Amino acid sequence: MNKARVVIAPLKIEEISAMARIHMAANPGSLLTVLGHRAVCRYYEWFMLEPHEHRIALGAYENDILIGYMISAVFHGTVSGHVGYIQRNRGFLIGQIVSQPWLIRTHVLQAEIRKQWKRLYRRLVPAPVTRPPATEHYPPPNSIELGIIVFSPDHRGIGALLLTRETKKIAARMGFEYAHHQIDPHNDYNLRFYEMQGHDKVLNSYGEWHGRMIVRLEQPEANREAGPSPAPDSAGEGISV
Repeated sequence: MNKARVVIAPLKIEEISAMARIHMAANPGSLLTVLGHRAVCRYYEWFMLEPHEHRIALGAYENDILIGYMISAVFHGTVSGHVGYIQRNRGFLIGQIVSQPWLIRTHVLQAEIRKQWKRLYRRLVPAPVTRPPATEHYPPPNSIELGIIVFSPDHRGIGALLLTRETKKIAARMGFEYAHHQIDPHNDYNLRFYEMQGHDKVLNSYGEWHGRMIVRLEQPEANREAGPSPAPDSAGEGISV
């Protein structure tokens, strides 16, 4: 019996629709999924078509079928807050909600509205300072963001590990010293996955952890003084699993 072959290769723009389907299958309860396939496609158009610096967009393929992907870059608009995507698609997203009023009654949208309202309130009404302000240096200089990794629910495991390893190899060859990213602090599976690869939690100045992680990249000696260079056109070799 032949083993399935997982190949890591650059993502193509033409695969955005397939990426959206994988995203919706992997995140059935997310607000983006509730908004529909077109909203998810626009989300990945923002990742793939906007001029993000030093973008590394890799896919994992099994028998030439896309089963997962990872997109990293120096992003214009934070990934964790989807700022750039929301700014670009504000009218479209409002239209989706207005044309489908039942969305307002979903717990996913209501939770997102509460979260955004709390964020706005904190900006407008700063809390009294009862202790010294935080002095975080995150992300550090010369760091790339591991922006997003998504896999079909039936294909988690080795593919995700291959994607993160190959992305970090390419980033190191480009001259980056660090990779940083944000995870759900309550997702123990993701935390173990990254800690297994040597990623560390980033605590704020109060000793609190809110999902930020970082890893120092291993890179060739010749790259250490060069700084970031353009991403290559091709990525890693396939591997049988």
